[in-house]
Parts: sequence; structure tokens; C-alpha cells
Amino acid sequence: MNVTIAILGSSFLAAAITAVIAFFANRRKLSAEATKIITEAASGVVERLEKENERQAGRIESQGKDIEVLQQKERNCEEEIRKLRRQLVAVVQTVQLHAAYDSIVRTKYENGDTDPLPPTPPLLPPDFPMSDI
Repeated sequence: MNVTIAILGSSFLAAAITAVIAFFANRRKLSAEATKIITEAASGVVERLEKENERQAGRIESQGKDIEVLQQKERNCEEEIRKLRRQLVAVVQTVQLHAAYDSIVRTKYENGDTDPLPPTPPLLPPDFPMSDI
């Protein structure tokens, strides 16, 4: 019976040592596999982020160009507004000249004055672009 206990004890001890060795061996293997999985996942995330960064950089560059175009259009519109304001002032002055001329003509007519009339003012300001009419 002592032999049987010794054999069973040594078998149990051998099985326990084998289990401990297998645990540590598998633990390293599992650790290496986990590291590999984590590394691959991180690599995938980095690749997606790099692609997204490139896409966003392209959008930012395109929007920067769009902004430059819009700013130039804004400057052109502002210049056109200044030009139209100058033309409007000139037209208003011409209308005022005609109102004064009409007043002179009416007064002469009402008074029966036969003296020659002053020259008729121009219908449009001198620098008014006829292409805008």
C-alpha cells in the first residue's frame, strides 16, 4: 500500500508540476497573442485616423480656397457698390440741375419773359456709362 501511495503521490506531483509548467507556458503564449491582437487593433485605429486626417486636411484646403474666392468676390462687390454710389450721386446732381432749369423755364414762361433760355443741362452725368442703361 505504501508503494501505491507513493506512486499515486508522485503521479499527482508530476501532474501538478506539468499543470504549473503548462499554465506558465500558456500564459506567455496568451500574453503574446493578446499583445498581437492589441497591436493589430491599435494599428487599424491609427490607419483609420490617418485616412480621416488626410480627408479632413483636403477639406480644409478646399475650404480655404473657397474662402479666398469668396473674399475676392466680396471685394469686387464692395468696389461695384462704391462705383454705383458715385453714379447715383452724379445722377441726383443732374436731376437737381434739371429741376433748377425747369424752375427757371417755368418762371420765364409765367412772366412772359422772351429772353433766351440758358443752355439745357445734360440728361446724364458726363461720366455716366451708357452701357449700364
